[in-house]
Amino acid sequence: MHFTLDRAIETFRHAICDRLFSKPYLNHQHFIPEDRLSKVLLDLFGCRMTPGTIANTTKTLANIIEPVVIEIASEVKAAPVKHLDETGLRIGGKTNWLHVVSTQTETWYRVAAKRKDIEPTFRRSSIGFFNQL
Repeated sequence: MHFTLDRAIETFRHAICDRLFSKPYLNHQHFIPEDRLSKVLLDLFGCRMTPGTIANTTKTLANIIEPVVIEIASEVKAAPVKHLDETGLRIGGKTNWLHVVSTQTETWYRVAAKRKDIEPTFRRSSIGFFNQL
């Protein structure tokens, strides 16, 4: 089979445009905002997708992975030692807080409107600074 550049581009375009979860991956893992990602998909692959559709795809993915997130939170809560950290971030023009709780094998993230707004069960046996060698 002769694989031309045009065919390779078309195959890649279908892989990006037709796969539901490629958009949240590019949006969140590579920090490409929805409006810019919409333009990138159109410019590079001829894939028309509005920023709202990209945001809805993220919500769909969040619903699908929710059981896994709950399981990770449960495992992190039960761990005898854990690391807690938080950092501020802006969402919709308002300051929010990204809480991170991790063990040696699991990491759990949560966005909250208030600083230090984390369940007491996460705080038990926790350390505030973790330095891996």
